[in-house]
Amino acid sequence: MKMIATMVTACVAGLALPAHAGDTKFYPATLCEATDGLTASYAASGAAYNTRTDREMTLVCPLVRDVERSDGLGWSSLIINALNLTPQPNNRWLTCVAQTFNIDDYLSGTAYSVAVPPNTNWTDMSFGVASVPASGYMLISCQVPRMYTYPSGLASYRIDE
Repeated sequence: MKMIATMVTACVAGLALPAHAGDTKFYPATLCEATDGLTASYAASGAAYNTRTDREMTLVCPLVRDVERSDGLGWSSLIINALNLTPQPNNRWLTCVAQTFNIDDYLSGTAYSVAVPPNTNWTDMSFGVASVPASGYMLISCQVPRMYTYPSGLASYRIDE
């Protein structure tokens, strides 16, 4: 009986395929930092807003990479949740660019850009699939319009490697 159980276990183990669970990471926008000496306003919920009334703000958000994919892709999906409360007719779009870089800081491949039109409540911005060198890194950069009546900003972003 013990031998049969051992044989069944060995057969099942030999037929088992490796599991391929998604490696999705969710990040709050509080990880994003404003550039040009500006400071974003951060909410307790994790959102980052541009509360300046005199100029737009660039937010740079890191993408932590812990999976080296054998297919050379940097992500299979990248989504940013953004809010653009710029009123019409100001025509200020919230724009985010996702890029991959070589280890020596040179751009690698294509930079993807997605934009949210004015007067848009929280919405997901979805990026295309991108490749990244094995020793490279990924970065998101967003241009957030200045505040008119209400601030615009980012709530979160998520990546599926």
